[in-house]
Amino acid sequence: MLAGVVVACLSLGSVVSQPSESSLAPVAWAHLAFAVLLIQTLFTVLAGRTALARSRYMRWVIVACALLLPPVLWATDLAAGGLAYFNFASGVVLGVTVGLVWRALPGNRINAIDVGLVVFVVWSAVQLMRTTSAGGSHEAHQLAETSWGRSNYVGGVLAVAAFVLIARSSQIERGRWVLWLGSATAVLASVETQSRGALIALSVGALAVVWNMGERPATRAVVRLVAVGLPFVAARAFADLNEARTIASTNAVINVDTRVELWRAAVQQFVSSPLTGTGWASLRSVPVGVHSESQTFAHNAIVSFPQIGGLLFGVPLLIILAGLTWRALRYGNAAFRAPVLAAIAISMTDPFLEGMVGGALVWMVFCLAIPVGEVELRGPRTVRPGGAQVDATWHTGTERN
Repeated sequence: MLAGVVVACLSLGSVVSQPSESSLAPVAWAHLAFAVLLIQTLFTVLAGRTALARSRYMRWVIVACALLLPPVLWATDLAAGGLAYFNFASGVVLGVTVGLVWRALPGNRINAIDVGLVVFVVWSAVQLMRTTSAGGSHEAHQLAETSWGRSNYVGGVLAVAAFVLIARSSQIERGRWVLWLGSATAVLASVETQSRGALIALSVGALAVVWNMGERPATRAVVRLVAVGLPFVAARAFADLNEARTIASTNAVINVDTRVELWRAAVQQFVSSPLTGTGWASLRSVPVGVHSESQTFAHNAIVSFPQIGGLLFGVPLLIILAGLTWRALRYGNAAFRAPVLAAIAISMTDPFLEGMVGGALVWMVFCLAIPVGEVELRGPRTVRPGGAQVDATWHTGTERN
């Protein structure tokens, strides 16, 4: 129950409101709820009652998170660097803990965390509706804001959340309509942000969902033939969205140029200090774009973490992330391939992993997607949405395909 409250509280943002970047915030309501959950979980484990699913892979995620603490010390702005790391680490620890609790719950029934994610999506959508309704449709992207993030970041998080709910709906036996309602709301709210990165994430996730549809080989062949056309539909939608945003504001073109400059600046900082990186939030010292704006992150995980921590402190997380992605796609539950791929897609254009809400969601996804527990010892087996039903203990090494 508490884990569901934590997920729902992610939509409430900070305890004390203050202007901040999309992925930075002071103490959030979710931090307070998570502190209670963490204490309860520790006492449950110490009492001998297992409250967490087992996963040696998530231990390495925590280790990689700890390795990224030293770069705070050589950040150009110690306060900003400390706050950036605090939000990143909060997302990792919260996501892993809630994800393993989620994995330990019966997988064939709707649970409190499922409901918590639906609440998060619905309340975030309400906040978006309030902010975007203040202007016309051409201003939706600039006005899209919630208590926990803005525009692209919010659109990406909601896109990934939609596919998590779709994946969970394929596993439960009753109450699927609740998750379907949540996923539809998440998709509509994500589209409302008019984020091009979110559109790419939605397209990648949709392709993964369609690709795994169908129980019989003939049906799957037809469905996959249809799926081949989805990238062309997505490309057309992207072009239309890009044109609409360009007509509404020249910032649409400027944003793309700024992204490229950010990536170049991050690479240059990494080259200047390849072993240790230049520290958290150090990109703020490099003005980018025609307006000479400062950005906290490189908006691309591949260049962001090497810039922050170099080969010694930042690259290990990327190696672990690549390993988890490969394992999830190769051996994990096929239903969760969509949110995994959507999360990776959005992390290429936005600070998805660096922020608390996005980071928490992506580590929850990996906890649900990769084989854990007995499967780690006996060898993983793939479970397809249209194939064998996942039993009440998720992956236990006993499923039959």
